[in-house]
Amino acid sequence: MTALNLLLACAMAALIITGLLHSRTVLAFLRLPSDMAIRLIHTSAAYWCLPLIGAHLGLHWGMIMKAFRKMLRIKGETRIRKTLMRGLALAIAVCGVWSSFDRDMFSKLFLGFSFDYWQEERPAIVFFAVNLSIMGLYVFMTYYVLVLLERGKQKR
Repeated sequence: MTALNLLLACAMAALIITGLLHSRTVLAFLRLPSDMAIRLIHTSAAYWCLPLIGAHLGLHWGMIMKAFRKMLRIKGETRIRKTLMRGLALAIAVCGVWSSFDRDMFSKLFLGFSFDYWQEERPAIVFFAVNLSIMGLYVFMTYYVLVLLERGKQKR
């Protein structure tokens, strides 16, 4: 958990610093250098934030769901609701796998920079859905790896 938090903090710091260096409006009066290397680091840090935030949420997913159930005043867990929620989680994870290939995430995570940007004719809501599904994939994987590890501990 600590390693993940440190990686996430580093990615966010890189994102903020390179964003400020690359910005031509926020700190324009300082005339900071902005070149392709800064843009490459910024883009890579932004893409790394998706799986890191997803894994961070996955580590805390049980607590998040408990808070939602408390907020919505849901008492107990029915088999139907549990099945529907697991099905929704699986659908998001499958969509995340597809979105990862569609956005060529592997290349982007490992500095395979490209000039492909979101196509303007595609709706903005699809942009957010694609990125959230990628993050959801990592929430799903992290949470269920923890569930499997917990079950393994209980069987010993």
